Amino acid sequence: MSRAKPDKYDATYFIGNTTVHVVAPQITEQEKKRRLDEIQKINWVIWDQQKRNRLNNL
Repeated sequence: MSRAKPDKYDATYFIGNTTVHVVAPQITEQEKKRRLDEIQKINWVIWDQQKRNRLNNL
């Protein structure tokens, strides 16, 4: 499988004899906001579950 090399990498890491190039996805501001909103929603669910677990263990 051959892939064209991008002109620019967003990050490059060297781990031992391995080189890892990271190319970030190009997303719109609307998609970025949607993703951040989803992360925030998941964080609230986790926080709420942890709080309930602590209250149930008192």
